Amino acid sequence: MSNPYKDLGVEEDATDKEIKTAYRQKAKKHHPDRGGDSESIKQINRAYLILSDPDLRAKYDHGENPDTTPIEVSAAQKLSEIFAQILLKYLGQWNINLIEQCKNELDTEISNVKEIKTNATAIVHKLREVIVRLSCNKGEDKLGMLIEYEIRRIEMEIKQGGERIKVLEYAKDVADYYEFDTDIEHNITITFNV
Repeated sequence: MSNPYKDLGVEEDATDKEIKTAYRQKAKKHHPDRGGDSESIKQINRAYLILSDPDLRAKYDHGENPDTTPIEVSAAQKLSEIFAQILLKYLGQWNINLIEQCKNELDTEISNVKEIKTNATAIVHKLREVIVRLSCNKGEDKLGMLIEYEIRRIEMEIKQGGERIKVLEYAKDVADYYEFDTDIEHNITITFNV
C-alpha cells in the first residue's frame, strides 16, 4: 500500500483543509480527462479517502490497513445514479449545469440525512431520560429492556446515517473532478436524403 500523505503531497500533521486542497489540485491534475491515468486517480482518491476520515486516518497512522473499497464503490454508484437521473431530466437543456445539479442533489440528501440523525439523537436522549425515571419493583424489567433495545436500534441507524453522509460527501468530492460547459454553442443540423 502506498503512503497517502505522499500521494497527496501533504505532511503527516496536515489539517483537513490542507488535505482537501491538495486532493482537489492532484485530482484535477491527474484526472484521465486531463491527460492523467486511471491508476493515479485511484491512488489519489484512496489517499484522500483515508486522510479525510478520522477513523481511517488513525488506522493508517497506527500501522493498520484501512479498508476503503466500500465507500469508494458506494460513492461511485450514488454519483452515477444521481447523474443518470439529472441527465434524463435535463437532456438537451445545455444552459443547465448538470454537474452543479448533481452537487445540489447530493447537498439536499446530506442535509436530509443530517436532520434525520439530529432527530434520532434527540429521541435517544429522551428514551434515556425515560429509563432514568422508570423503575420496576418486581420481576424482570421488560419495559426497560424494550427501551434499551430501541435505543440500540436507533443508535445503529444514527451510525448508518453517518456512514451514508461520508458516502454522499465523497460522491460530491468526486463530482468536483468534472466540469460541464454551458457556453458551447450547439447547432444541430438534420439532413434528410430523399
